[in-house]
Amino acid sequence: MVLEVTPEQLLTGKGIDEEYVEYKPKKAKAELEISKADIRIIEDIHAMKDAQRKRLMKYMEALKQIEALEEME
Repeated sequence: MVLEVTPEQLLTGKGIDEEYVEYKPKKAKAELEISKADIRIIEDIHAMKDAQRKRLMKYMEALKQIEALEEME
């Protein structure tokens, strides 16, 4: 190996990229579909400052809790 990395590492970053995170969907699906809107959301999140990103995550958690409470009614 000239680059001293496997083809998997080269394609995914697994084992060589410090920020690599293996994604495992919560719901077992054969494929995960990502729309253009999803990509835009991800780009917007990446453009945020760290404090903004943390605040957004708190909002999302609060929305999940509200939804769970509404389902109990």
